[in-house]
Amino acid sequence: NICELSSSYLRNDQVNCPPLEERISNNISAELRYSALHWFTHVYHANEESPDELMVNLSAMVKRLCYSTQSLYWFELLSLIGELPRAGLVLATIERQATVRKDFMVI
Repeated sequence: NICELSSSYLRNDQVNCPPLEERISNNISAELRYSALHWFTHVYHANEESPDELMVNLSAMVKRLCYSTQSLYWFELLSLIGELPRAGLVLATIERQATVRKDFMVI
């Protein structure tokens, strides 16, 4: 509950005391926002020339996301800043890479 919302049952547009925008600016730094939005791009491009290393790194990250609360924090942050669809793009890219490499198992 990074923005200390009173209830997780409210939609973002229903948060008003203080307004969600104020909560976001007080609790989500520019660095955290950048990290949440761009971590995958950095991992992907850092390993682009080495497909095997890329797959090993993606596998480790997927496992970390799936088997910990980190994925929930990432989804929460993306939702708060209006970027939740980005999670779908990241997961689709990982799936696409795994499909290209039939011998690779993500989890």
